[in-house]
Amino acid sequence: ENEPHPLNLFYPSTGNFISFVGNRDSRSLIRNSIQSFRNTGLLPSEGASLPNIVQEIGFSDHWAYWQFDYPAFMVTDTAHLRNPHYHKESDTAEKMNYLLMSRLTLAMVQVVQDISMQHKSKKVLAIQQK
Repeated sequence: ENEPHPLNLFYPSTGNFISFVGNRDSRSLIRNSIQSFRNTGLLPSEGASLPNIVQEIGFSDHWAYWQFDYPAFMVTDTAHLRNPHYHKESDTAEKMNYLLMSRLTLAMVQVVQDISMQHKSKKVLAIQQK
């Protein structure tokens, strides 16, 4: 795997992990999400909240949320850095790792549930303090 600089200084050279990547304003959301993800024990993970000067952190749909000051991040297996078939006609079903995909899906369901409960708890606390 060829992580772009400066990410190559911090992350493993083998792409056997799921990566949570976002900007500095999304740090808390990333941290809470990774904690929840790791609690499932289904897959290894790495995460980073980086300055916007690192262009690669905005290479997905989450970038649009940043334009309106919403915290957001991408979850990636970094295939674009190590899979020569990524986004090509040769990227066919038999090359997919369905076990990995199912583990990722189960872990992300837990992340969404946990983050949603944290958000709901904060709203209830704010209402109670009024």
